[in-house]
Amino acid sequence: MKTGLSVLVLTGVLFSFAPTAFGANLVNEDDTAHVVLIDSEQELTIEAGSELPAFCGECTVQLVDSPDPAVSVGEDNTVVIDQGKLIVE
Repeated sequence: MKTGLSVLVLTGVLFSFAPTAFGANLVNEDDTAHVVLIDSEQELTIEAGSELPAFCGECTVQLVDSPDPAVSVGEDNTVVIDQGKLIVE
């Protein structure tokens, strides 16, 4: 019983230091929803004024119907949509 309790406590301590999610965040600051293209394959709709945490690890992101090129994103980045443009922070 004592060993089982020790394992549970140790597991809890280890998980308390682990990050909750890995990946870039996507934030839409515009008043309209946007569709983004991830890695030139997957379309994703993000509603106006919303945030999508950990939407990708490392990927490229492009606004559908935008002439702007795709931007490269790492897992520590936040991608902000502001006035129809992508900004990587």
